[in-house]
Amino acid sequence: MTATKKAPPDQNTPPEADDDPGALPCPEAYRNLENISLHEHYQQRIADLLNHDQQTGLPNRTAFLQALNNTLQQRQTNNLEISVLHVSIDNFIALHNTVGSPRTNELVTLVATRIHEALRHSDRLARVGENRFAILLDTTTTEADNPAREVAERILNSIRRPVDEPERPVRLTASIGIGSQPAQSGDAEQFLTLAVLATEEAKARGGNQIVCLDASAAQQLNTRHALLAELEIAIKRGDLRAHYQPQVCLLTGQMCGTEALVRWQHPERGLIPPGEFIPLAENNHLIIDIGEWMLEEVCRQMREWRQAGLPPLKTSINLGARHFLMPHLTEKIGRTLERYEIPPHQLEIEITEGAMMQDVLAAIQCTSRLKQLGVRLALDDFGTGYSSLAYLSRFPIDTVKIDQSFVRDITTNPANAAIAEAIIAMSHKLGKTVLAEGVESEEQMRFLQREECDTVQGYWLGRPLPADSIPPLLQGGTALPPDGQHALHGRLAVLFVDDEPHILSSLRRTLRREGYAILTATTATEAMSLLARHRVHVVISDQRMPEMSGTEFLARVKSLYPETVRMILSGYADVSAVTDAINKGAAYRFLLKPWEDHVLKEELKLALRYWREQFGRGKSND
Repeated sequence: MTATKKAPPDQNTPPEADDDPGALPCPEAYRNLENISLHEHYQQRIADLLNHDQQTGLPNRTAFLQALNNTLQQRQTNNLEISVLHVSIDNFIALHNTVGSPRTNELVTLVATRIHEALRHSDRLARVGENRFAILLDTTTTEADNPAREVAERILNSIRRPVDEPERPVRLTASIGIGSQPAQSGDAEQFLTLAVLATEEAKARGGNQIVCLDASAAQQLNTRHALLAELEIAIKRGDLRAHYQPQVCLLTGQMCGTEALVRWQHPERGLIPPGEFIPLAENNHLIIDIGEWMLEEVCRQMREWRQAGLPPLKTSINLGARHFLMPHLTEKIGRTLERYEIPPHQLEIEITEGAMMQDVLAAIQCTSRLKQLGVRLALDDFGTGYSSLAYLSRFPIDTVKIDQSFVRDITTNPANAAIAEAIIAMSHKLGKTVLAEGVESEEQMRFLQREECDTVQGYWLGRPLPADSIPPLLQGGTALPPDGQHALHGRLAVLFVDDEPHILSSLRRTLRREGYAILTATTATEAMSLLARHRVHVVISDQRMPEMSGTEFLARVKSLYPETVRMILSGYADVSAVTDAINKGAAYRFLLKPWEDHVLKEELKLALRYWREQFGRGKSND
């Protein structure tokens, strides 16, 4: 019997329904149900991937913005206030470089857990960036005066808790921004942006803190950011200018230096002072660009002044805290000085007290390298920070600058007057010179001179000037205003004694612009005659003299004119005789020939300061 072969079903024809209602679906129906279920599963999986962070399981930025938009729509009728928090882990790149990617991922998850623990059930948390989280706060179920602030403080404290890391301690902190405004003030993106701006401001203030912004404050921040963007373009376009404020020596009345101050020549607003843009630049890389531009421009200008025949002039520039982080700062300064052929001692680097205190060890290392290079160092704004006197003694500082906040009412405020007096006395004891800034009257200058301050600067003496205004001041003699020139009570007199006329001529040339009354003698007899006819403050003698040695001559001067400061300047010396003269007080100091001009000038200033301390307080210099 031959079996009849059944033809295969038509693949395009759906299976026939079974007459029995209790019959199970045929295999083809099973497959269709499985396909639908699998399709729905994948759809849900895709939705999860699109709306959730896979590492933490939290909603992502897309889901957060959608939830925020829904909340805004619900509350727009009553225009209720909406608060969004934005949390950013501080120093995230440094953390990643320290512990590596796997451990960093674990720490991010830990932070997410800690944030979640600090929230209420109705608050919504999302991860919106690699190290960033956002929270939509429920402000309708609380009676707290400032619920956003309270929640942010709980989050900050939770993140700060110690991390159990036995091999390598990890300290976690975060910056938290709060954006709060009525529901009708913008869309979800604008609300999140407001919180992000607040976070960036918290980071700019040093991190590990909370900043709250409303729409008005955000507008101010946007204005600042726009100004920074303009500044970046201005630096590249060459719109910066250097102005120079005179610094005047109170011993001589002569301009002894300048401070270079940056200005911004804005194409529409004109000349913008540094107070408007330097604080903004200090919070980002632009302060480095400005510092490098100033270094280059000041050295170029110093060379131009020298080529014009002007005498050497110390010029100072400012460095901020970020400059300490530059690995090759000293080398860069050294190369720039060498390229423009500027002796290092003619450049002074001003460093603020606050910048030095941010990282004391880095500041000590940086200033030590700069000092080895040969530049001068000044500590700016002294007295306004929290520095320790022990730290100050460890820094190789040449000059301490008294902040203008103390000088402003120095003649009427006993507390500030006492602070200024203490700074001057302390700095001199540590072997440092003192410069007072912000001098705006003759009375202030007289007070500072009486307290033996070395140098002053301020609007009364001269405002910051363009570079082409400096040569006339150098060529015109004293830099004091006409009504203040008499305040110095005449010029200080220095007597040089040397039997070689060309040495005396060279000494005159070295000091011709320093404002001293220079007397010279080739013999001890001639010198004694000059001392009898003139009041002399400092006597500098050669050791090898034809009539008597320098130490013998100075011993006689001490006996006859004890209110003088006596020094030996010689290429030869009987060490025992010179040591004995110094020990007996006949000689204040011994200097070697040949001398370096700037060293001689500094030694002479120190000698005159010593004269003022010993004999000059309350007396006329005439």
